[in-house]
Amino acid sequence: ISPPGFHVIYLPFADDFRKVKFEEQPKAGSEQVEKAKEMIKKMKFTFNSENFENPSLQKYWRNIEALALDRTAPEEVEDFTLPDDERMLKRAGEAIDNFKDMVFPSGYEPGAKKRKAGGATGNAAAKKAKTADASASIDVKKEAEEGRLGKLTVAVLKEIVKKEKITASGTKKADLIDAINDHFGV
Repeated sequence: ISPPGFHVIYLPFADDFRKVKFEEQPKAGSEQVEKAKEMIKKMKFTFNSENFENPSLQKYWRNIEALALDRTAPEEVEDFTLPDDERMLKRAGEAIDNFKDMVFPSGYEPGAKKRKAGGATGNAAAKKAKTADASASIDVKKEAEEGRLGKLTVAVLKEIVKKEKITASGTKKADLIDAINDHFGV
């Protein structure tokens, strides 16, 4: 018996390692699982794929039929693959409401965006105030002489140019830095 050959295991580079932060997700309790099972059980029905026509194909064939019979518009296609909300609520409405009350907190709105942890940091006025504060606390001439203007953000550089009444040739970071350096003779 001869071995099948080498078995190569590729070792990852140090750059390929990453620390994935897993957020702790709440686990469903046994009572929640039972309510979910009850809800699904009430919505079950016998499925046969022949009961549902492909709406894309039906629309295609209706368009061909309209062209062949010289009609101005094809007949409307009813899509039987879409969920029937009325029938679902009639069969399992109470079970769905019980499940929602148990799982979701009061005041929960599905589809609502999560609030950011920072509060008003997404606000444009707050961002502008933050850059104004940052540019006010910087000794621009000293930063220019020591060559540290590249570490500032474009927003802060624009604020400095505006505050010092410097004419810049462009809005790119390099243009702003050059204009500030020229203004202070660096």
